Amino acid sequence: MEFSTHYLLMADHAMLQKLVMSRIKPLGLTTGQPKVLDFLQDHDGAMQKDIAKGCHIEPSSLSTILGGMERAGLLERSTRDENRRTVYVRLTDLGREQCRRLNAIFAAAEEEALRGFSEYRQMVFGAMLVILMLVRPEGLFGSVNFKYIGQRLSLKKSKRGGGSHV
Repeated sequence: MEFSTHYLLMADHAMLQKLVMSRIKPLGLTTGQPKVLDFLQDHDGAMQKDIAKGCHIEPSSLSTILGGMERAGLLERSTRDENRRTVYVRLTDLGREQCRRLNAIFAAAEEEALRGFSEYRQMVFGAMLVILMLVRPEGLFGSVNFKYIGQRLSLKKSKRGGGSHV
């Protein structure tokens, strides 16, 4: 049986998501909340629109998620006098405590998912995931044509008489 890259990425994500969510359930968090907490622990005080972008969540869906998290005491939303339309989101002490619990769950799930991989293979796998994230159309380098750059570099080498040593 041949598997496409799409299928493999989707299946691996689903398995990891199922593992993580089964461990998160006792914390009382709902879908979407763990990734928001994970984002906020590194971006506390972020604007709501930046959270949506960073978590890959539609702004309308995020508003609903944040409302539930605010009612649960995990975060607080506020505006600033200079711009009342922009909403800023900060973790509460309870939210930070949930982040600590989530970090332990995420670390255990990653360890389980990568069990049997050498440290080197884990690094290579991580690097490949970063490359995928960077070069997809909406990624940091999504508009860069790497094939064209490679062709230009090869052309320069051949004009200088240098061969390819790949």
